[in-house]
Amino acid sequence: KIKNIDLDSIKQSLLEEDYVFRDLKLINGFWYLFYICPNGHRHKTILYDWERGIRCGRCKGAKLVLFADIKRSFTDENYS
Repeated sequence: KIKNIDLDSIKQSLLEEDYVFRDLKLINGFWYLFYICPNGHRHKTILYDWERGIRCGRCKGAKLVLFADIKRSFTDENYS
């Protein structure tokens, strides 16, 4: 658990990597860091993950999967 959060150091950490700080919220017991990455993606991550070096999922190649893609995949494989 995070007891003392130094917001200034969090903002500085984002700034050093050309990220823009948007917000920090406590959601279901986890601190979520909301940001804009250098490529303009609006995203969030758990603060602990940011501190471990995890950055924008879209930039690292995480693909957004749409329902239509999943449905087509099931149809292609003859799943019902």
